[in-house]
Amino acid sequence: MRFTLLGVGLGLAVWFVESAFHAYVLGDGSLGESLACGRNGTEIATRTLTLLVFLGFGHVVDRLLGREQVLRASLERLTGMLEENERAYAGARLPNGGGPHEVESPSISGLIRLTGGGGATKTMEGVRGLLDVTARLALSSRLDEAMSQLYDTLREVIPYDRIGLSVLSPTPDTVTAIWARSEYSSRAIEVGYSAPLAGSSLEALLHARKPRVLNDLEAYLDAHPNSTSTRRILSEGVRSSLTCPLYSQGRPLGFVFFSSRKPNVYKEAHAVRFQLVARHVAAVVDRGLQHQLLLDEKKRSEALLLNVIPRRFVRRIQDGEIPVVEYHDRLGVMFIDIVSFTALVERFPAEEIATFLQGFFAALDAVMKRHRVEKIKTIGDAYMVIAPGSNGGLEALCAAALEARDRCAALRGPDGRAVAVRTAIAVGPALGGVLEQTKFAYDIWGTVVNRAARLCEIAGIGEILVTREISDHLLDHCTFENAGGVDIRGVGRLETFRLLGHRRATPSDLKEDPGSRRSP
Repeated sequence: MRFTLLGVGLGLAVWFVESAFHAYVLGDGSLGESLACGRNGTEIATRTLTLLVFLGFGHVVDRLLGREQVLRASLERLTGMLEENERAYAGARLPNGGGPHEVESPSISGLIRLTGGGGATKTMEGVRGLLDVTARLALSSRLDEAMSQLYDTLREVIPYDRIGLSVLSPTPDTVTAIWARSEYSSRAIEVGYSAPLAGSSLEALLHARKPRVLNDLEAYLDAHPNSTSTRRILSEGVRSSLTCPLYSQGRPLGFVFFSSRKPNVYKEAHAVRFQLVARHVAAVVDRGLQHQLLLDEKKRSEALLLNVIPRRFVRRIQDGEIPVVEYHDRLGVMFIDIVSFTALVERFPAEEIATFLQGFFAALDAVMKRHRVEKIKTIGDAYMVIAPGSNGGLEALCAAALEARDRCAALRGPDGRAVAVRTAIAVGPALGGVLEQTKFAYDIWGTVVNRAARLCEIAGIGEILVTREISDHLLDHCTFENAGGVDIRGVGRLETFRLLGHRRATPSDLKEDPGSRRSP
């Protein structure tokens, strides 16, 4: 109010001076008449306007000064909060076990440098811009989203043509680029690029915990000709850089790189500006890295589940649905067994047997994947596979069985001999699913499983035995040979056939060939 009152006082003083001038100099009546403007009606309007001008000017000055004081008070409160936050982290220890390292805190003078000393109003606008950046970062749930927000908003306070983010990964001795964005398309340092940390200038930067400004990268490369990263970034046209180390809870995370294609761009003020949001950026990066670790662990867990459980069941089990079952009206079941496997186990060390089985199962896995049939499990040396009981599913099982037999014949066992297998395929209704809660495993139950397992036991070396139902369904696709009837414990007598191979579409196939068709 003091400038408002001063304006009123100045206006009244002007009124009195003019009245005295009219009364004593011009002789225009007495002083009282002149004060009341009794002899000149227009004079009162002029003096009243002058008084209002002084009054208005004083009021405007009071408003401006009041706003400046409010902004300055807000700035000092904000700065106090920032300095208190920095002091809380001042005792953080270096990763090499050194003593406390004092982190440089942005003080009031540091905040003024944000805008080159432009006063509280301008400084407050700069701080508000930085607070807007931190607010946007806090709302970001993913690392790439947070870095994109940083790229879009931080330009108001730091100049750049490119921002890159690198972290200490996969080991603390390696710096790996995990995010980058630029105003140009061609980049020599892409996501995935890595370089050793030991002995580099970045290692010293981590220990110093202070940003580094390089305003002439060409001169820096001349002084450090072995810096491959500098050579790469120069090839992008970058001439200036601001490198800022990131720490989260005393742990080194990595670096944020600001780059410009113009020389002599970065100043101390830019480093101070980034320090005001550095902890928020580090927290987002740390959160993003932890989130990525969880995602990677989830993928590994799902991959392990997919080794023993069909994909269609994994989501239901993850949602807590146990038991999970499905009924098959017609399901093809195949068993593949190694001939004389017990003798091999007795003759050779466990390590050699394990190595052999690993290669054997890997070869069968590749065959089953190619024919799109589903591996269920291995039981000792037995290999169990299923497929839908339709003609297409049964044909895929038979094709897989023929290829698996030939593929195994090309393998060598621990004794150096070709691996011989016996195979059996049956079809029928079955129940499949996951019943246990303590140890997840998908399995198949039904008479068809017993049939296939028993047939596999009696099959000859290199033989593929199937039931009559399969030979009837695939007579136009495969060739079979009658293998006679067998008694299956718990099932009864079954008529069996040997699968010989694929049937080729030639005119001779139209003729009856008792040697290559099943007997009636």
